[in-house]
Amino acid sequence: MSAFAALSVPVTYKFKIKSLSIGSLVVFIFGLTVILLPLIISNQAGGLWIKNRMYIEIPRVSFTHKYLLLVEKDFHKSPLVCSSFTTYQKNRIDDECLLFKIQEIDYNKDQQIDLLKFEAQFYSNEVLRSVTLSMYFQFDFMEVSVSNIEASAIFDVDLPTNVQKVHMIGHLKLNSEGPIHQKTSVKVLNNENLELGHSLDEVLPHNSKKVFPAQFTNTNYTFQIGHSSDEPIVISGEIFHTEQSLNYQPQIWEELKGAWIQYFSILAIFVYIVKHILEFLFRKSYLKGYIVTSWHET
Repeated sequence: MSAFAALSVPVTYKFKIKSLSIGSLVVFIFGLTVILLPLIISNQAGGLWIKNRMYIEIPRVSFTHKYLLLVEKDFHKSPLVCSSFTTYQKNRIDDECLLFKIQEIDYNKDQQIDLLKFEAQFYSNEVLRSVTLSMYFQFDFMEVSVSNIEASAIFDVDLPTNVQKVHMIGHLKLNSEGPIHQKTSVKVLNNENLELGHSLDEVLPHNSKKVFPAQFTNTNYTFQIGHSSDEPIVISGEIFHTEQSLNYQPQIWEELKGAWIQYFSILAIFVYIVKHILEFLFRKSYLKGYIVTSWHET
């Protein structure tokens, strides 16, 4: 009578060893290796914990209505000054601008400013040589890192010839030189520095060394050639607010989320390898032990 396999059932068996034996020592060493080696590999590959991360956000940018406009004339002439500050280099200054107006525009109606327009007007009998404009902004990050950062950015242009109008265009960018912690309020440039006697040339290098300096990028300038003392000189510009990349310090739960995935993914590989190594050693009797099958346990 012919026979055929009606059912196939896998048989499980266990290798058991005595507590005080060479086999138990080898199993202990392999087990310790499986636990510690993923930690060592993770540490050598950059660390188990996330030191900092970067994300992109369009922050709420607001102009603080603090500015300093210096218009240089001939070398033996004092510069023309338009400013919201009352003193400069310990000298009292008068705002020489007839007009300094600001217009903030929200194009897509998302309650965030997309474009800032400004215009300054003043009269001058002298020919202008250069224009330096420092403006102060506040950046409010609300998504991952709740942070308020105050920083200044500067337009600086040498005028090629006699001009009546100068128009500036640029993108406002906040540079992140290091990670920012959660719920942080940072004043990158203390605007009192200008009122305490420091010049703009002294303040700007100090600002650039800070963790979060701001700058105008992709700047372009247009000029209206010609000069008339009877007509006001116009300094205008458009500043576009764009996405900002920010390095931040993750919180403990975010670090744990990345740590356990990294650790257990490496651990699973070593568990698989060590399991097959121990099975080979016991099968070939390199390690002494006895086999317990499933029917013996029942």
